[in-house]
Amino acid sequence: MRVLIASIGRFKAGPERELFQHYAKRLPWKLELKEIEPKGRATPEQEAALLLAACEGHDRLVALDERGK
Repeated sequence: MRVLIASIGRFKAGPERELFQHYAKRLPWKLELKEIEPKGRATPEQEAALLLAACEGHDRLVALDERGK
């Protein structure tokens, strides 16, 4: 199994990056992080298109929103 985490913006040094690295080492499957930097100010629709493009070719898609939508 391969797992791709695609996010808008970059993980900064700190607890989130440390947690990601901790679990990446523990998982038995390949884990990839794709950090997407939109050019300029992107609308939610543009961000969604960038995320979908990053996930192209993967079998399943799970979308998480910090606002719970």
